[in-house]
Amino acid sequence: MAEKRASSIEYQRWVQEALVQVVRRALDLVVEQGLPGEHHYYVTFASTSPGVMLAKALLERYPEEMTVVLQHDYRDLDVDDRGFAVTLRFAGVPYRLVVPYTAIRAFYDPSVQFGLRFDAELFDIPPEKAPELPHPGGENVVSFDRFKRR
Repeated sequence: MAEKRASSIEYQRWVQEALVQVVRRALDLVVEQGLPGEHHYYVTFASTSPGVMLAKALLERYPEEMTVVLQHDYRDLDVDDRGFAVTLRFAGVPYRLVVPYTAIRAFYDPSVQFGLRFDAELFDIPPEKAPELPHPGGENVVSFDRFKRR
């Protein structure tokens, strides 16, 4: 008979990690083909999560959580194994944002009523273990907003 282990299997973390791949594939699709049809994405992330890079003005305005919309006017969307970077406009000013997947709290595509929520406790990691993400240049896009029920 197998000996019982002290630690438990981390099914919840595995599910969250698998769901992050759905977000990654959705973002990869945009990089490869652009947004098809009426699709657009709301991505909510923790502003101070390790690895997030935001301009000071945005961090002051959104000190805990920010939602960005990828729809009409975004530029330089880069996606990799660690997260994504995009240039968006806020009040006409372009800002480059870098967001690791571990910072994402929600993903929503209202065109098909598809959404995911992520458990912050499963992804919160100490700063010393944060992924190192590049802060590529570029400028353009967006709309920052909280999720709204319509």
